[in-house]
Amino acid sequence: MKSEVISPIVPANVDQETRKFYESLLQMIKEIRREGNTDSSGIANKCQLILNTYAGYGSTDTKIMRFTNKVEGYGSAFTENHTSGYSSNAKGLEITINKAGKYSFSFTGMAPAGSGDRIGLSIDSTQLTTDINAITTANRLGVSTAVTGTECNFSISLYLTVGRVIRPHSLGFLPVTASVCNFTATYIGP
Repeated sequence: MKSEVISPIVPANVDQETRKFYESLLQMIKEIRREGNTDSSGIANKCQLILNTYAGYGSTDTKIMRFTNKVEGYGSAFTENHTSGYSSNAKGLEITINKAGKYSFSFTGMAPAGSGDRIGLSIDSTQLTTDINAITTANRLGVSTAVTGTECNFSISLYLTVGRVIRPHSLGFLPVTASVCNFTATYIGP
């Protein structure tokens, strides 16, 4: 017996309960694909930032890295201070949380020639001229260490409340290869 298809995923000859399951699945897929998907507060449910290529450190926030290129940036679950004229910014990169939920962050750096390096992420730190390993423990999400001329990465997923500020924090060294450095922030969901 050939099955009639009502939609690409809902066959016609299924029981009512199965049909409801398929219809709800199809509705969820449509919601996920819908551009500008927002919650009841109007904040986008999709939010991601991808930056690459080392651009120095803030002139006042001397341990907070800046990046040259914005590969991707959309949504409003968080705000960031990366702009096209960013290379002259006194601050390093800052991510401010606008919507409580689960987030994922990844920061990749590269140690300079002749020296090791440490990179990590700080949260709500005011010690922006202090090495990542020496800031207040409560403000350090974690640290990764690299030996001379090698890459290192620190990644974390965690639940954040509104108003928290995340920064890519390091020792303030010049990486061997600027293009290896990158930063990604993603809002995962409530």
